Amino acid sequence: MEFEKYRTLNLPSESGYKHLLEIQRFLNLELYNLFIEKGSSDRRSLANALIEKVESLIDEINNYGYNLHRADYSGDINYENSEQTYSNKSLTIQFRGYSAQVSWDAW
Repeated sequence: MEFEKYRTLNLPSESGYKHLLEIQRFLNLELYNLFIEKGSSDRRSLANALIEKVESLIDEINNYGYNLHRADYSGDINYENSEQTYSNKSLTIQFRGYSAQVSWDAW
């Protein structure tokens, strides 16, 4: 996904919100595909794969200048309870288990 075009989202606006949802959809699709791929693994493997994937996705996004930093982390072998939050003071991405929610803090 080309995150470059989303770096200067004009929120709140309909087009800005649409782009926010596109980022969220991309992240959730990536996490879904990983879960399907690793679904028969044990819980520890699922938790480790999740952490690695989230870090990889954040690195990919940051390559486009987003400068997201970890704001909170609550890892758990029960991946459903694992939470990772990244923020750059305007964009926040919260990963909970194999799902992501994107929000814009500058509203």
